[in-house]
Amino acid sequence: MSPTLDDTIFCGFSTIAFAILAVFYNPTRKVLHLTTTLVLILFFSMGSLTIVAMIIYYLIPVMSFYRHVALSAPYVKLFVIFLSG
Repeated sequence: MSPTLDDTIFCGFSTIAFAILAVFYNPTRKVLHLTTTLVLILFFSMGSLTIVAMIIYYLIPVMSFYRHVALSAPYVKLFVIFLSG
């Protein structure tokens, strides 16, 4: 099973458009929390390309054993869907 072929982050153009509209036209506390979580998970799933994964490795002791950072990418899709709804 290849993560690049079977687990894509794409969830549709309208979903992404509605998520962007939710951020700009309805900036409530819940939307801002979902957006912050989405951005953190997105940066964490990029692994060594961003500093977020390195910070989490040092802040959470168990994370030094977790090496499959890219498998958290489907959670980005989940939070985009939550944000658009």
